[in-house]
Amino acid sequence: MKISELETLLADPGKTKQERQRIIKMERCRLLEDIHDKQQKLDRLDYMLHELKNK
Repeated sequence: MKISELETLLADPGKTKQERQRIIKMERCRLLEDIHDKQQKLDRLDYMLHELKNK
C-alpha cells in the first residue's frame, strides 16, 4: 500500500483511533516482512558470490 493510500484511509472520519492504529501496525508488519524477504535474498546472493570467489 502506498503512503498516500494509507493517509487517505486514515483520514476517514468514521475510523476510530484504535482502527487507525491497527491499520498502521498491519502495514508496518507487511513492510517488515518484505524487508526480511529481501534480506534473505541478499544473503543468498552474497553466499553464492562468496562460493564462486573461493573456487
